[in-house]
Amino acid sequence: MASSSRPAIAEATPKGTGGVLHACTRAGHDLPIIDVTHPRFAVADDEAARAARSRAFLSDDRQRGWIPPFLLRFLLRRLARKSRLAAAMFNPISTGSAPM
Repeated sequence: MASSSRPAIAEATPKGTGGVLHACTRAGHDLPIIDVTHPRFAVADDEAARAARSRAFLSDDRQRGWIPPFLLRFLLRRLARKSRLAAAMFNPISTGSAPM
C-alpha cells in the first residue's frame, strides 16, 4: 500500500527531444522508459538471423576467452560497484523488495 506522500504510479514526462519518456524514481533519479514494443526492438526470428546471432555470440565468447578468470571477476565487480542496477540487485533493501 502506497503512503500518501508517495504516488502509487510514477508519471512519465518527456525530457528533451525524440519522444523519449523519463520517470523519476523515489531516490530522485531520472530513468528512461524503454518501449520494447517499438519496431526498433524487433528481432528477426528466421533461420538466417538465428545463425548470425549464434556466430556473433561465439565470436564474442572467443574474444573474451583470453581474459584470465581472476581479472574478469575483478573487472565485473568494479563495474558493478558503479551500477545502480547491480547495487539494487546485490544489495536489496532490508525492509523488502522495492519496485524498480
